[in-house]
Amino acid sequence: MIHQVKLLFFVSYILFNQYPIETTIFTCNTFASCGCSRYNVAINARIIGGEPAVNHSWGWAVSLRVLN
Repeated sequence: MIHQVKLLFFVSYILFNQYPIETTIFTCNTFASCGCSRYNVAINARIIGGEPAVNHSWGWAVSLRVLN
């Protein structure tokens, strides 16, 4: 009986202790002058740590540098 209660508590903890990830679906404004990606992309609300991108989802890159 004690073993079943511990197992039930453990399973309940695992199931109900999940944190949802908030995402935003980015859809490009085709009338903007900056251009668009080929695909609409789900963007997480946080940037820290990054995440893998969908292949060909961002066809551009930017590098800002300051020369002294």
